[in-house]
Amino acid sequence: MKKDIGSELERCINEDFRGFELLYQPLVDSNTQHVIGFEALIRWNYPGIGSISPSIFIPLLEKEGQMIRLGKWIICTVFKQLQEWQKTNPYLQANINISTCQIEFKSFADDLVAWIKKYQINPATIVFELTETKEWQELAAAKRIIEKLYKLGITFAIDDFGTGYSTFEVFRTLKCSEIKIDRMFIDKIVKSDMDQKIVKFLVLLCHSLGKTVCAEGIENQLTKDLLCNLGVDLLQGYYFDPPLTPKSFAEKYIENSELCMV
Repeated sequence: MKKDIGSELERCINEDFRGFELLYQPLVDSNTQHVIGFEALIRWNYPGIGSISPSIFIPLLEKEGQMIRLGKWIICTVFKQLQEWQKTNPYLQANINISTCQIEFKSFADDLVAWIKKYQINPATIVFELTETKEWQELAAAKRIIEKLYKLGITFAIDDFGTGYSTFEVFRTLKCSEIKIDRMFIDKIVKSDMDQKIVKFLVLLCHSLGKTVCAEGIENQLTKDLLCNLGVDLLQGYYFDPPLTPKSFAEKYIENSELCMV
């Protein structure tokens, strides 16, 4: 099955990224309850089967060396969309997931600068999400590139924070401005005093270091209200909206100033 998926992935990429699409899930400011941006989420439909989870096809692409091509398509597609939306909301934030193979690619930083100029994007509105793993922390070259891009105004977020390798080492080794708390701490937080204490501690720690805290996987109002009381800065989850098509996101948030922060 994996072999078949790998072959089909390569075929779809070679056919102008057939079957791939980007969906946009809103990021909500906990204080104003307004949308301040989105996370771009890649989806792929396997012909004859349907949607395949990114947790399955992304590792295959990384292994086969195809993630560089798809990563470029993702970034350029988001930038092109953001260019249009920022005509209405110039401060709209875009969170984009990237992998180690992308940021290690020799021309990544230069390509990124070129894309920012081409699409006239404000670098300060771009947040690259890095999954918290040992791999990131051991790559000196990747850390140098992160530092370089950070100086250009681009910021970085640590995704799935709290479950990776040597969690607190992240603060010392990676330049990041945003922490996304893993949903394992969010799912049962309403009934778990321990999870509440962990999230409260992480919020206090991150705020003392000048970092923004985002909680994802929010599915009900009780969870949302509790996280707001704990001081989380950004909120994300199906309680607000699932990942939306560009058309749906624009109709609901870009064209509605009452819901989207300008």
